[in-house]
Amino acid sequence: MTSATRTSTTPGGSARPGVDVEFHLHPGVPHEFETFAWDTDVARRAVADRLRVLGSR
Repeated sequence: MTSATRTSTTPGGSARPGVDVEFHLHPGVPHEFETFAWDTDVARRAVADRLRVLGSR
């Protein structure tokens, strides 16, 4: 099983019934990439997605 496969099965398996889950996979970047590569396009998209979801709750 590849890392991407393990990662992609985690959100659905960890969600409880009735709990919405939004999952974004950013291929080619390591875990916590947005903390040390914050000035990249992919990090800006990841942070924007996170803020959007948190703001909608």
